Amino acid sequence: MERRDLPGHNPVTKGCPCSGKSPVQCFLSSSKFGSHMDSQYVSTMLLISATLSGVICGSISIGSVCLLWVRRQVFGQAGAALCAAGVVLLGLSIWGSVELAGRQAAKNRDTAALLRMVQDSNATTIAKLTEVNKEFTERIETSQERVLSNIQSHMLAIRTALAERPAVSQQSRSDRETPIAAPVPKRRQTKPK
Repeated sequence: MERRDLPGHNPVTKGCPCSGKSPVQCFLSSSKFGSHMDSQYVSTMLLISATLSGVICGSISIGSVCLLWVRRQVFGQAGAALCAAGVVLLGLSIWGSVELAGRQAAKNRDTAALLRMVQDSNATTIAKLTEVNKEFTERIETSQERVLSNIQSHMLAIRTALAERPAVSQQSRSDRETPIAAPVPKRRQTKPK
């Protein structure tokens, strides 16, 4: 059975759907070295690598001139050129490291300012929330007091109604227990003769 690759699959990269790019292009577009990388990171990495290579090359050139002087006590034009190149390379490396430190300090200042701004906004948010919470609690308490007083007045009205009700029912029972008497006929008054 023949294996078919997905459209755009590059079999060299083993599972990379880079739509026909070379393995290097696929790697560069999917890693930090591709377009997804910010320019500040790139410039920082280039500055670090240039600083390290300048220190290494400058040290080697100055060291070779010094070694030649120690062995043969000969300096010459080549020695002067190597020494000058070494000094320039070391100087540029030191300048690059100072610039990198300045960038880091500026970044830290920006971060500190941002952190202060976030802390200030957090403090004002907490203060506002506390104030709103206090107002909400006061509203709830007044509402609760009003509801409780309404409940107490209703309870008092119910108790009063219940207290009066047995008296009414007892009165109606006593009315039922007494037989209804026949009306007493009125006597006629006779006149004396």
